[in-house]
Amino acid sequence: MNLWVVGDYGTVLYSSDGGENWEDLGLGSENDIFNIYVINKNKIIVSGSNGFIARIINNGELTEYLDVGYDSYITSMKFLSEKVGFVGIDSLKILKTTDGGDSWKEVYKGDPDDWIMSFEFIDNSEGWAVSDMGLILRTTDGGNSWNVVLNTGRPLNTCYFLNRNFGFITGYMGTIYKYTDIVNSAQDSDKICSECPYLVEESNLINIKNIKTDDKIEIFNSTGVSIYKAFSTSNEFSLSTHKFAIGLYFISINNKIFKFLKY
Repeated sequence: MNLWVVGDYGTVLYSSDGGENWEDLGLGSENDIFNIYVINKNKIIVSGSNGFIARIINNGELTEYLDVGYDSYITSMKFLSEKVGFVGIDSLKILKTTDGGDSWKEVYKGDPDDWIMSFEFIDNSEGWAVSDMGLILRTTDGGNSWNVVLNTGRPLNTCYFLNRNFGFITGYMGTIYKYTDIVNSAQDSDKICSECPYLVEESNLINIKNIKTDDKIEIFNSTGVSIYKAFSTSNEFSLSTHKFAIGLYFISINNKIFKFLKY
């Protein structure tokens, strides 16, 4: 197992045996390193203080120093692929690269005293970011533009999404925000394609057809609380709802959401 660790004064350590032994890659920089992205076992990108960012090849045989155009702390970094990535610097700036870090374009700028602390992308289009002064930002166009969706007023430091419908954001003094969007993402049964799973409408029975073995099935009540989890064992799944209270439920099948009304 290949492992990397970064730290103060240009520290980049590498282990090829799961952490039993470590090698100092000898970056030779006095800048503190905060972020790392592993492209593959032979190529990583690191970034940190004073605008420092570098591409390290073959565990230090070659180091290519990159330039984001600012001598600012790079407080966060996220790459979606070897070519497409983002960094956060001061003034709440978000910079984007589409050539692996050789050039950067500013795609967002905000409060001069704020910083982007974390990025999270669900796919190549939809992503989230949080700031030190409590902003939650979202993009739906691959990071070309960003919008503030909430100002929490609390310092935030991390965002993590299980999928496009569920996510968590954490911050100072135990702050935790939960994001759910099962209502807006749910599909009606008459809108499902012929190749997709579909729900047979019955009041006291959840009957799902056209699924695959080991598909994950999860049921949520109208407030977004999970009340049932299972994996299918065939191409159909049935569950009695006699013990369910009357109301609206949401069924997640491999992260696709369907509505179910118990009446």
